[in-house]
Amino acid sequence: MIHVVSNDEVAAQINNFGEVTALYFINESAGNLLGEQSDSPVHKLGVYVDGQLSWLDDGAWEVSQQYAIPTLAVHTSAIHRQLKIALEIDSFIDSRRNVFWRSLHVINHSEQLRTVRVFAHQGFKFCAPSSLIRAEYIKSARAIMHYSPSVTAFVASSHYDGSSFDDWSVGAYKRDGFEGTYVDASDGELAKNSYESGVADSTIRMTAFIPGLSSNRFTYHLSLARTPTEAYSLQTYARKQGFNHAYQATGAHWHEWIDPATQVIAGLSPSLSKRFIAYLLLVRTHLFKAGVVECNQGELVYDTHATLYSLWPLLRLGKQSEVQQYFERMAKKYTQTNQPPSRYCDLTGRAVDNGSPDIDKGILTFSNSQCHVGGLLFLFGQLHHLHSHPKQLHSIYKEFSSPITTQLSGMLDAQHGKKSTQLSSPAAIYDLALLSAGFASMADVAEAFKDSANMIAWRTQAEALHESAAELPFSVHNQTEQDLLQSAQNFYGLFMYGVVRANDTILVDAASTIAEYTGRLSQDSPHRLKIHCWLAQYYIETNNSKLATEQIHALVRCQPQSPSDAAEILSTLLDTIT
Repeated sequence: MIHVVSNDEVAAQINNFGEVTALYFINESAGNLLGEQSDSPVHKLGVYVDGQLSWLDDGAWEVSQQYAIPTLAVHTSAIHRQLKIALEIDSFIDSRRNVFWRSLHVINHSEQLRTVRVFAHQGFKFCAPSSLIRAEYIKSARAIMHYSPSVTAFVASSHYDGSSFDDWSVGAYKRDGFEGTYVDASDGELAKNSYESGVADSTIRMTAFIPGLSSNRFTYHLSLARTPTEAYSLQTYARKQGFNHAYQATGAHWHEWIDPATQVIAGLSPSLSKRFIAYLLLVRTHLFKAGVVECNQGELVYDTHATLYSLWPLLRLGKQSEVQQYFERMAKKYTQTNQPPSRYCDLTGRAVDNGSPDIDKGILTFSNSQCHVGGLLFLFGQLHHLHSHPKQLHSIYKEFSSPITTQLSGMLDAQHGKKSTQLSSPAAIYDLALLSAGFASMADVAEAFKDSANMIAWRTQAEALHESAAELPFSVHNQTEQDLLQSAQNFYGLFMYGVVRANDTILVDAASTIAEYTGRLSQDSPHRLKIHCWLAQYYIETNNSKLATEQIHALVRCQPQSPSDAAEILSTLLDTIT
């Protein structure tokens, strides 16, 4: 699983080897600062001991990772049995400053005193012309500066005795015959080259003398700012503050954020409560101002559908501000472009095709990938319903929700009679049910804002979509796992959005069939989790506590692979107590 650490402005993506594979300065729309190309640098960690260098990704390390609660840190454990050395790494983004922190706990499993050298490699392409970027050792800061016109990074390290890294090198990265400065570390020494223009990387070395069966610690911090002056100041602040202070302050920040949730879930068992908080923080660390990000072909992208899945349990937990801020951002973007939100966008805001085009010449088109707009409407309706001061949402309604609902309605009217378009999608029942719920929710909002014309038009559209969903034939297919997942999603749409009464025979029989087929899937099937969630929610809806409990026991044995997975578990567990 790819892990993400973030605050509201900076996000880092960490792979299974504890390496940073992407770094984003979100508000600057600069994309991945490491570069978007396949040969972009990965921020590596390695250890040199007893005359041998080993990077964490060379296959010799046993590596495991998990999120630490409540700091949203990624804890990486790595052991090299041949070298008798281990690393315990805690990585997080400071909640108050744009600093990426890493604590490097180096453990000597040998009985002998040893000199251990830890190397940290980093490089940036900045998605900028190479003529405008450079890397430089800044002696006064005891740091490496990576510069571009819009973003500057300072890299530094600290030892408990106040010392910094003791060796370094800056050089060309994958050009002019050079592979990168990390190659220089093979003999435990670096070249101390202090300047390079163009695409460059850098490597720093931290050295400790560690007695047998003992350990030592280093701190690594990477500060991001818009200008060198700001980055220098931030790096100086980080060095004075220290890792422990930042870690504790960040933990306190996120503890305060989750505290209201702990009160809501007081009725859950201790084990489920622990999972709930872990999954809640997993969702939160993927939630940026423009929505929830998920990993798509190795890159983080905004996924509108995942955002809807994720914001719904947050709204139920009283996190109205996060949901409202999301819609405010959507409204601002819509007033600038007059275009509906794409299903997928990269972190610069550009639409991503993902093999299923969302935009056809700028016109909203009915397709499986566009029904997330119906989900947006449904979520806005729920925000209005649950908001403590719903009149605050009127500007969003006027600037975004109302015009996009009208735009969607016009598109559907233009598609009237073209049922082949709808029937061609395996997800047609779910899509139509979700669209129906979206229009019904917006009709309620229009009524609250005394917008009678739109209320009537949207309620009429909701009823027509509801009828269309009810008329489509429904059955459970299990020729492939994807068929089963799609059948389960259609089943979920039918009962969740009220297309068919929950206790109708067709749904009772479908639930039994889906549960039987799901039980035959391998435990590591990526589809089990959501199907167990949907079945559990159905059995909760129909007051069948025995079967609901069985499904909950099954789903907690599944490991969420994305924030939308985690959010679906949150929604299911909330159903058991609300």
